[in-house]
Amino acid sequence: MSNNDNPWEQPPSGEGEPSGYPQYGGQPNQGGYGQPPAQGGDYGQQGGYGQQGGYGQPPAQGSEYGQAPVQGGGYGSPQQYGGAPLATQSGLSGWGKRAGGLLIDVIVPGFVVYIVVIVASAINGKLGLLVGLILYLGLLAFHIWNRWLNGGRTGQTLGRKQFGTKLIGEETGQPIGPLTAFVRDIAHLVDTVICYIGWLFPLWDTKRQTLADKIMKTVVIDVR
Repeated sequence: MSNNDNPWEQPPSGEGEPSGYPQYGGQPNQGGYGQPPAQGGDYGQQGGYGQQGGYGQPPAQGSEYGQAPVQGGGYGSPQQYGGAPLATQSGLSGWGKRAGGLLIDVIVPGFVVYIVVIVASAINGKLGLLVGLILYLGLLAFHIWNRWLNGGRTGQTLGRKQFGTKLIGEETGQPIGPLTAFVRDIAHLVDTVICYIGWLFPLWDTKRQTLADKIMKTVVIDVR
């Protein structure tokens, strides 16, 4: 029997098999199927599935599914209102809480000072003037600290803390600052001159704002 008739004998390297297939007993062709694979890639393409980054689009840095994350702002996860953050309806403080905070911050201290001055004046006119001057200066200093400095920087006065509310800018979602807090209190004159109706606006307004809030673009939210 000749060598060519031996079925167990392997053909020489590079003979007897189609080009591109790996050789049995010889050096396989690089890449297989006649094409070398791209370095570091899958399925013959860099990055997998034909493009770098997957599925034909490179993902944005720090995001999922090719979209950059939207940065949050303001208080929690605010909804958008005219392109600016605004508390949801459930996050806006009702009229009762707002009135309670104002009662502690303004009405009760003013009423107490008024009663003391009346009593002192009834005892002695000069004493009443002296007591009234001291107490009203003290009341003004308390108002400056509580409503404008502390309230403007943190959004909370003593009364707002007691009722769990906070004053913030409608567009920024942050405390409005002492100067804006001062101007807002001046703007409350508009709520007063129309027979105090402006103070009642939070009862029916969709943003639960007084007229001063609308002028200064502020809202009061719940923080509890």
